[in-house]
Amino acid sequence: MLPDDTLNGLLGLNRLFFDLAMDIRYRRIELHDVTPDALKILSQLRTYPTVAKRVRSLKVQLDQLGRLRIAATITSLSHLTDPSTRTLRERLRSALLHPHLSLLNVIPPVKPPKPASISFEAFLDELAGVLPSMSNVEAFQVESWNLPKEHDLFPFFSAAWLGFGKTLRSLSLGSNIEGFKIIKSSRPVLPAVKELHFEFTNNMNTLNPISPEALASVAMDHIQLHDFVVPIVNDLSAQLEVLKIWSWASTDLSQFFKSLFPFPHLHTLSIWAAFNRSFTHDSSGLSQVLSRTSPTLKELMLRLNPTGSRVFDPESDLALCHWLTDIVNNDERFSAGLRMLELYPSASDAGLDALITCIERCANTLERLNVRDRYLFVPEIFRITSAFHSDAHLTFLRLNVRKLSVELFDVFAKSFPNLKTLALRAADGEPAPVSHIKPFSRVLN
Repeated sequence: MLPDDTLNGLLGLNRLFFDLAMDIRYRRIELHDVTPDALKILSQLRTYPTVAKRVRSLKVQLDQLGRLRIAATITSLSHLTDPSTRTLRERLRSALLHPHLSLLNVIPPVKPPKPASISFEAFLDELAGVLPSMSNVEAFQVESWNLPKEHDLFPFFSAAWLGFGKTLRSLSLGSNIEGFKIIKSSRPVLPAVKELHFEFTNNMNTLNPISPEALASVAMDHIQLHDFVVPIVNDLSAQLEVLKIWSWASTDLSQFFKSLFPFPHLHTLSIWAAFNRSFTHDSSGLSQVLSRTSPTLKELMLRLNPTGSRVFDPESDLALCHWLTDIVNNDERFSAGLRMLELYPSASDAGLDALITCIERCANTLERLNVRDRYLFVPEIFRITSAFHSDAHLTFLRLNVRKLSVELFDVFAKSFPNLKTLALRAADGEPAPVSHIKPFSRVLN
C-alpha cells in the first residue's frame, strides 16, 4: 500500500492514480471560519461538483466570532471584585472559550481571524450553496460555540441534510444549548447515522450584559435541553451504536437522561460532565441509561469529576462515590463484558472498590483500561492488577501513580503479557505527554 504523500505525487501519471490522489486530497475537508484558505476550498468545491462528491468527512468550525465576543465579556468583568462575579468570570474562561480545556486552567489567547474578502453571512451562504453537492459525506462535525444570534444557521443545516443526510454515518455537533433549536427546526432525516456526539455549554451571549434576567435564562437551560436536544437523540436512538454526551454547562441533566429512549444497539457510551453541576438533585436518569445499555455496551467512558472549586471538594466527590457505588452494587450487568473502560472512580476508598468490582466483571474481555484523575498508591495499583486473570487480554493501560518504581513495571509485565501501550503519569515529577510514551512491548525490550 503506497503512502498518501506518494499517491499525491503520482496524480498526473494516469487516470487511476489521478482518482486515487484526488480521493485522498479531498476525502477530509476542514473549514475554520471565514479565512482565505476556507474560501479557496469552497471555490474549488463549487466550481467542480465532481470534486465535492469525493468528500467523505467534513468539519466546519464557526465559533471564532463567539469566542471573540466571550473574550470581550471576560475582559469587561475583569475590574469587578464581587466573589460571585469572579466565579462567573472563571467559569466563562474555563468552560466556554475552549470547552475541551474546561478542566484545565490554561486558556490560549483568542486571535482575531485573518481578513477575508466576504462577510460571515456571505460565507454561510456560500457554504450552504456547496453542501448539496457533497452527496457522499459520511462524517459531519460542526462547532458553533456561542455564535451570536444574528447569524442564522438554518439554511446551512438544511442544505447539509439535503446534500448528505441519507449517507451520513457520524454526526458531531458542538454548540450552546440554545443553538440546538436551529438544528431541531431544520428537521434532519438521518437514516444511516450510527455515531452521535453532542457537546454543549450554556449560552453565554445572554450574559452580555449580566443581569438577573440573564442569569435566570441560563438557569432554564435544562428545559431547552429537553425541548431541543432530546428529540434529536430519540429520533436516532433505535439505530445508534455510539453515543457521546459531553456537557460543559452548569445545567441539571437529570431530566435529560430520563427522557431518552432505549438504545438497543449501543456498544459505545461516553459521558463527560461535572457530577456536582449536572446531577444536583437526581442522578437516576443517568443510572437508567447505563442500566438499559449494559447488555450491549462494549466501551464505556464516564468522566464525572466534580468541578467549580479551586480546591478539592470532599462533599461533591463523596456524592459521586455514593452514586457509583450504588449503580455497581445494584446492577450486576454494569461493566460486564466491556472491552474498554475509562473512569474517574472518585477519590474515596469506596470508589476504588467500585472500580475493582467493574474490572472483575469484565476481566476476561477488557482490552483497554484508563483510570482517570486519581493518583494511586502502590497497594491500590496491586489491587487493580490482581483483579485480572492470568490470561488477561489487556493491551492498553493508563494510570496516574503517586510514585514510579521498578516494582511497578515488574508487576505490569507479569500481570499483562499482551500489554502494548503503558501510559503512566507520576505525581513526583513532570508527566510526559502520552504521545511521547513508547509502547510497552518496546519498553520491555
